[in-house]
Amino acid sequence: QVLIISRAIGDRQREAEASWHMGLAFEQQGDLVHAAELMQAYVTFLQDIGHPDVDNRAQQVAALRQRLVDGE
Repeated sequence: QVLIISRAIGDRQREAEASWHMGLAFEQQGDLVHAAELMQAYVTFLQDIGHPDVDNRAQQVAALRQRLVDGE
């Protein structure tokens, strides 16, 4: 619900944070495709604002995508 409301009011930061957390939940459920998509939205937001943590989060998404390639 936070994601929907954040989008509706144009709160990009909260939308991105909600995407990351939803991605983590999808990852725990084994849905790596949706997890990577949602988590990438957060990485893109961090890139757009020049956040210093962007490389760390991007590496996490890359590791998740590698798990997809490896067939998990």
